[in-house]
Amino acid sequence: MSAGMADGSKVAEGIVAILGVIIGAGLSYVRDITGWLTKRKSFDIGATFELRKALRKINDKMSWLSRPIPEDLRKALAKGLVTVDGQDLYLGEVEEFKVPLRFWERNYVDILSLMSARRFQQFAEAFDLVQQFEAKFAEMKTAFLGSVGDPKKMARACYNELREIKKHLDESEAVILGNRHFRKVPQTKYLESAL
Repeated sequence: MSAGMADGSKVAEGIVAILGVIIGAGLSYVRDITGWLTKRKSFDIGATFELRKALRKINDKMSWLSRPIPEDLRKALAKGLVTVDGQDLYLGEVEEFKVPLRFWERNYVDILSLMSARRFQQFAEAFDLVQQFEAKFAEMKTAFLGSVGDPKKMARACYNELREIKKHLDESEAVILGNRHFRKVPQTKYLESAL
């Protein structure tokens, strides 16, 4: 009888060992999946914050471009004043406009590998619009530097294209989804400054 109990004990030990391996592997898998999901969500939040910052910079720049020009400055700024929709805008000011996309550029490969194809495409299209805005802004400013064509007409066309790019950005899925998400999550200066 003791030989039968010894065999039963070895079988039980074997079952416990196998269960231990299975449970250990399962827990390791759960930990890996949880880590992956957490990292994926973190990159989504980071990209969303960066997109919101870019949109805020673009909104600020569009507000600056459409600011009222005081009467006493109109004569001095006449060369760069352009009438758009009945409003005089000073589009001839020498300035640059860049939107740093450090998070997106620094983590591009990780973002590509972690996000779903649909979510990545939403961000890629939105960040592409940000870059189109930068390029069109630079084109508008160089309109006043050339000697070919009517610089005011060219600047007006560029300004209207800037408005169209901004409209597309405002209506992009990445911005819309980001706005929905961040109504639920309070923004912190710490998170925004980390980008």
